[in-house]
Amino acid sequence: MAYRVYIKNDYRPEIVRFRPESRRWRIAFRTMLISFLLLSTVTGFIFFESGEPESNNTQAAVTPFTVTITPDAMQEAATREQPALQFMENITTTFPGAITRSPREEVMETAPDRPGWTDVKIKRGDNMAQVFNRHGLSPRDLHEILNSHELAPALKHLRPGQVISLRTKGGDLHALKFDLDLTRTLLATKQAGVFTSEVVIAELETRLEQAQGVINDSLYLAGQDAGLSDKLIMQLIDIYGWDIDYRLDIRKGDSFRVIYEEIFKNREKVATGNILAAEFSNRGRSIRSVRFARADGQVDYFTDNGANMRKAFIRNPLDFGRISSHFNLKRKHPVLNRIRAHKGVDYAAATGTPIKATGDGKVQFIGNKGGYGKTIIVKHGEKYSTLYAHMSRFRKGMKRGKPVKQGQVIGYVGKSGLATGPHLHYEFRMNGVHRNPVTVSLPQADSISVAETDEFRIHSSYLLALLDAPDAELLAQYDPKTSL
Repeated sequence: MAYRVYIKNDYRPEIVRFRPESRRWRIAFRTMLISFLLLSTVTGFIFFESGEPESNNTQAAVTPFTVTITPDAMQEAATREQPALQFMENITTTFPGAITRSPREEVMETAPDRPGWTDVKIKRGDNMAQVFNRHGLSPRDLHEILNSHELAPALKHLRPGQVISLRTKGGDLHALKFDLDLTRTLLATKQAGVFTSEVVIAELETRLEQAQGVINDSLYLAGQDAGLSDKLIMQLIDIYGWDIDYRLDIRKGDSFRVIYEEIFKNREKVATGNILAAEFSNRGRSIRSVRFARADGQVDYFTDNGANMRKAFIRNPLDFGRISSHFNLKRKHPVLNRIRAHKGVDYAAATGTPIKATGDGKVQFIGNKGGYGKTIIVKHGEKYSTLYAHMSRFRKGMKRGKPVKQGQVIGYVGKSGLATGPHLHYEFRMNGVHRNPVTVSLPQADSISVAETDEFRIHSSYLLALLDAPDAELLAQYDPKTSL
């Protein structure tokens, strides 16, 4: 029995007896109704997807918020990609413990083409101990595997997306496979109750493919339309990056052709190789190039007459950015509001965009430099130097005297110093004299030597012939061991 105080119209309080029984019954009835509807929905999904009003393979034990699903029903749901399985996962997330058996991992990970093997895809935060625990495997087996081979500790440094293959029988682990790279696989097997491991080397098959495209919007979109991967598009950009400014020189109607490698393992494509030959037609001129490995192991791209495509400097220090202010010795400074020579090129880009060294050299200066803000100056031999200003920060490890390589990230775009917004100020100096980085003639890298001329001529003739008239039979006969 309970009492509540009510206020009457004349503002006098009055104590009235209160009976909560009816409200309790309403709450209990609603709870039972929601439970019934929830269980009906789950079982209805399963029965509907199986196509049978009653199934001998699925038995539901009706308890509050608990459904027991047999392996056969789950297998059927998984193989037919039923929405009921997804629905039950959502129920599990909403009501922890709703599904007493949570076997999507067990059902979906079994590789149908390799009976007995289960492929486990590593997720963020996963480690081998968690994988073994989820599959009910012995920690002692894991300890033995990790100490069974000098390369086995690679299992301690897993990355999301990697795959571990397990072979179990009766709940015990009998074998484990893990790809160290494209060609090497760590194979651990149990023999006489003890795990031993070996590295299995797989043969890779290299095939040649040909692609071509016409630029209507951008080189990147044209490359995608031609079927090129992002990796190949970036290779094409790098090959011609010394001769073509992709921000200024590209015109609608420009075109390209490439011969490139595709890598296969067990008849399945696993990677994209290198561009071996290419032709880029830009504003009426055509530039052909061939990939060639020199006697000292250095690999470069050369024109059909043996000139190196690579220059001692790349044209642009940013991969992504636009020229916001050109080289101009009579420019009016946007902050000082007076005529002040602009002895470089400004590239507008988002704060944090990586800045690359345009040539091999050594860091001559690093630090704050007046209106330039955070600045790095790189010395390239006795004749050339480059300056990179207004950085937000330097790359870790950068210091005076440190050698840098062409294309190496040395810092990040910012707006330190006298700057109205985030951008890179880039200067190119020759014998101490400022030159326009966009138009200056860049020094060439070493061309084909006399001793390598005959080998290069044979090599380039073969690849350029395929580029001009791709022959399916010749493409199929390509052997990287004998052809390159």
